[in-house]
Amino acid sequence: MTLFRCRNRYGLNQSLSSTLTILFSTSLTALTLFGCSQQENVHRKQTPTLEIMKPVSMKMPDQLFFSAYADAFESVDIVARTRGFISDVCFRDGQYVKKGQLLYRIEQIISQAEAEQAQAEVEIAQAEVAETRIEIKRYKRLVKAKAASQDQLDQATLNFHTAIGDLDNAKARLKRYRQDLVYTDILAPFNGRMSKTAYYPGQLVGESNTDADTQLSSIKQLNPLYVYFKVPSTHLQTVLRTQNTEKSPSPSKELIETSRVQFTTIGKHPVEQHGTLDFIDIAVNPSSGTISARATIANPNHLIYPGQSGHLILTLGHARDVLMLPSAIIKLDQLGSYVYTLNNGSVKRINVERQATYGPWTQVTGIQSDQNIVTNYLDSIKPGQQLNSKTTQVSPGPEPNTLFDDAEVMVTVPAHEKPRVLQAPDTTIKPDNLSNACQQG
Repeated sequence: MTLFRCRNRYGLNQSLSSTLTILFSTSLTALTLFGCSQQENVHRKQTPTLEIMKPVSMKMPDQLFFSAYADAFESVDIVARTRGFISDVCFRDGQYVKKGQLLYRIEQIISQAEAEQAQAEVEIAQAEVAETRIEIKRYKRLVKAKAASQDQLDQATLNFHTAIGDLDNAKARLKRYRQDLVYTDILAPFNGRMSKTAYYPGQLVGESNTDADTQLSSIKQLNPLYVYFKVPSTHLQTVLRTQNTEKSPSPSKELIETSRVQFTTIGKHPVEQHGTLDFIDIAVNPSSGTISARATIANPNHLIYPGQSGHLILTLGHARDVLMLPSAIIKLDQLGSYVYTLNNGSVKRINVERQATYGPWTQVTGIQSDQNIVTNYLDSIKPGQQLNSKTTQVSPGPEPNTLFDDAEVMVTVPAHEKPRVLQAPDTTIKPDNLSNACQQG
């Protein structure tokens, strides 16, 4: 059989050209099919599978949240109540002292001299009284014998009463100067921490009687502490009902255990302490619509200082059902806080309101307990998308007995920043750091 070969205008064999055309078409089809297959695989890989969870339902007591600040349980300015030169300062700046501990000693020379002078004046006045009493007796005999006039007896009687007045005046001065002598030893009025001393040995205090109240230092009691806060009038009756129930002869055990106060300081390493509500003022401020209230908290390690600001949680003791979500899945934009839900494979945005934060959990309102809450791909999914899902395993939520310890106002204290137990510095003065006068005092 003879094979005819023809050349086309480009010099190629016609059979070869047909063969190349077929091969090219086949390759193009294969590449197209391979590309479509790859796109389908990529699309299949980029379709996320959402993890969902149900809100955690649990019983929680009613709680109110306030901004608050700490203040000293007792605070006193240490003053010089008598004149003299300071002979000894018996504490270090910032030292913790005990009630009755000697703080300052003022030289007793001036006060001792004044007391001795007053004692001498008392003795002189007593002699005057004795002399005028004798004069009265003598003039009575002379008047009876008509050897003296009644005017002379009256004058003797007047002199006697004047001497009595002078004696009383002298005794009063002696009492005062003896008290000034006592004031030369200045003692701590209660357990507390001392401020910086403003005067040192050799300095004169109380230079005259008019300024004998020179402030030397101050002392504050740091355990317990007061915490002051403002209660809106809309919550006043609720708080009063709780306080009155606590003070009733037989409040319920549940109410006593849950009606508590927690104060948490603001800062990188927050400190929290518990206490009780102990005072509510007698009137609401009409301009602010609030009433002043006070709580007492423990401060055993002296880690909270007077004047520190923080957040206060007042637990009222009335249990109710609440819904909890992990704080990390709650998003925030200009419209407020929200979460994503999945219903029949469709993504939907639900606006929520944050109520309180307990470690990594947040109490919210605006959702239902049976809704499916999305926990992943929160930055890439959009409302209306049709996506697959699977149920994710989450921790069961905060334990009821740890709610109070972990409670925070909103998200001011991150979950990983748990309060640290620190030790207050030892500022006790050792005996060899004091003068002999301080040790004797």
